[in-house]
Amino acid sequence: MYFHHKKAILYSTIAVLVFLILIQLFTGFVLKIVVFSLVFLLGVVIYQLGYYGILEENILFQYIFFREVCRIEIRKIECIEAITTKKFGEVYIQIGKGFSEDTYRFILKDSSTFTSLSSCRNKQGLPLGRYLQKHYKIKLIEKEKVKFFNV
Repeated sequence: MYFHHKKAILYSTIAVLVFLILIQLFTGFVLKIVVFSLVFLLGVVIYQLGYYGILEENILFQYIFFREVCRIEIRKIECIEAITTKKFGEVYIQIGKGFSEDTYRFILKDSSTFTSLSSCRNKQGLPLGRYLQKHYKIKLIEKEKVKFFNV
């Protein structure tokens, strides 16, 4: 089963294009901003296309640009932490049924950890951590991390 960023790529592309249209409407300095924004957008899309996970035969493989970064046997995962990062002083409103976590930390039985982005989803829209919790009955702990500054 594949876990990748299809919706995240679409949303980031639309957001940058809306930003470019607004900049073009309100300023005359379009060329430099458009070139910078398109280069930034291209970098984001390339990164998101290159980061994906594959789950087959009870082994989880994580890849970045077709290079295997990590290989984890599912039976070695003790628990999964679903981490939501929030900034101090900001109000958050969640609309819809989506999951609010930003990252997943897989804690293995030998106390080592591995982190994965929560925007990697399968065809049914389930993130990797929620899929493992549902199908392999791995304990999921939800944590909230509050940032006081942008550090």
